[in-house]
Amino acid sequence: MRPRFFSSAPTVRAVAVLLSVAATAGVASAVAGPATASEPTVAGDVVTAAASTVSPDWHRIDIAGPVPGTSTRLASRTIRLTDGALYFTQAEVGSAPRDRTVWQQVLYPTATGFALGNPARIGTSYAPFVPPYASLSADDTSVMWRDPTSSLIVHHWDGGMTGRVDTVANQLGWSVPVAWGSGWFANEAGLTPLREGVSRNDVVPLAGIGQSFDAAYIVGVDMTDNLVAWIDFYGSNGRSDGFRLVAHHIDTQGLVGNPVVLEDNPTAYTGADFYPADVEVSEDYVVWTSNIFNSQPRVQNLRWVAVDGLTETPHEYSTPGHVVAPIAVDGNRVAFTEDLGPSWAETRLVVLNLTTGEVETTIPIYPWVTGLALHDDLVAWLDQDEAMHVQSVSGTTTLSQVPTYTDVARTDPFAGHIDELTGTGVVTGHADGTFRPLAPVTREAMAAFLYRLAGSPHITAPPTSPFSDVTTGHPFYTAICWLAQEGISTGWPNADGTATFRPGEPVSREAMAAFLRRMAGAPTPTTTTPPFTDVAAQHPFADAITWMAQTGISTGWDTGAGAEYRPGAHVERQAMAAFLIRYAHLD
Repeated sequence: MRPRFFSSAPTVRAVAVLLSVAATAGVASAVAGPATASEPTVAGDVVTAAASTVSPDWHRIDIAGPVPGTSTRLASRTIRLTDGALYFTQAEVGSAPRDRTVWQQVLYPTATGFALGNPARIGTSYAPFVPPYASLSADDTSVMWRDPTSSLIVHHWDGGMTGRVDTVANQLGWSVPVAWGSGWFANEAGLTPLREGVSRNDVVPLAGIGQSFDAAYIVGVDMTDNLVAWIDFYGSNGRSDGFRLVAHHIDTQGLVGNPVVLEDNPTAYTGADFYPADVEVSEDYVVWTSNIFNSQPRVQNLRWVAVDGLTETPHEYSTPGHVVAPIAVDGNRVAFTEDLGPSWAETRLVVLNLTTGEVETTIPIYPWVTGLALHDDLVAWLDQDEAMHVQSVSGTTTLSQVPTYTDVARTDPFAGHIDELTGTGVVTGHADGTFRPLAPVTREAMAAFLYRLAGSPHITAPPTSPFSDVTTGHPFYTAICWLAQEGISTGWPNADGTATFRPGEPVSREAMAAFLRRMAGAPTPTTTTPPFTDVAAQHPFADAITWMAQTGISTGWDTGAGAEYRPGAHVERQAMAAFLIRYAHLD
């Protein structure tokens, strides 16, 4: 039995939210989303009635400070959106001038949308150049950056807070990954194999390909698994005046076929013609902006061609104003800023369908955008005041913010598990803003947690309670009955043939092991020898505890003379969070 929020999560297309992140403060505030009155909630071991009213502003949350407690600035052009997370970088006060902290905020699916997790620091990137060179790149399973030691870091993410980190000592100290695909990453140097131990000799140059320029430099690049596109800044006779946009098919072996020049202006600095300025690539389209260098204000337009029609005449977006870089492309859509009035009097963010040429949505914004990302239904941008915003294109469901508990530090080893369990609605904190991570979990609370982890399945609660100490009016009667019906808990037998559940008693670690193993279908462990020194093979829960260790749900305590499980100890709330999340992410 798998939990609902991993087996049947709503797609990101269902999100409707505006998230504003102002980088100048450190206190979070949120408007509660729509609630139901169908079941109570668990705040620690305190039962509270569920809210029955809906705030008119439930679709919006505002977070003052993306990373509370830090003194930072958001780095432009470094927002990334994926199926399950938001990534961004920050230049922290006191850090090296070009170092950027890499942060991840998980999008946890909820019953009506998503909950945005608290920022988790996952590394430090190095940004040697201003845009168009981003300091990280991400897809749905990995995020990549170059760290200050000149190593290429790839953080593989499995949908939870844990992730495997690979370090690729690429020996290319000046190299920043802008995008990757088919086993390559692209940047200002060209194409480099995505593997350990590569050197400059492994780089496939792109700048000036097919021409005999005196000098050529890449000033913008993007790629997918089957195409790389870049902008050359080139010249001859000791002068660089030209810009050209080039696209080239690729595969795992490298470049395939011949390059296609999509736009070329050899006299961009001295002429009045458009030249390519910014490029983004999806699996379907190559999209770019073009500028007229000496125009005031600078005139830009938006052009695109299909990946399977590179030699066709480019399409162009018609606007009474002008398009402003950066742009962001996802599938057959592009997001960009459009200025319609003099001196930025009327500025809006536009999401355009490239297949139909129709505008899907427009969002009034405060000029101007310095960072932009588009993925599925979400568009994210960074404005000139270093405020970060995330909003859905369709606007249909909700986004909430996972609370920051006052007694759970971001450096706490259980912080990510607590975030995820809270974000998915399995558990809540206390009214005073605490989580109380060391407090024991009662059996009635654990019944509610497991029931919600399973997706709150519909059951017909019996008119007679299966336990003599649990009335039919108990606030968690349905959850406790479900636990009994599934055989997860049998309780303690009485002499009269009934059983007690003991709902107010703390859950022991041995009982927790039995609950989770039964939820998983009671799998047989691969060994009969428990890995803990304080759990004998004859222990009544030896199989469950052994299974917990073999699956990585519990590692116990290292005493120096072997690991202990401490089966009779109470389950703390922080350990409960870790157990449930590790269980939820079992293969």
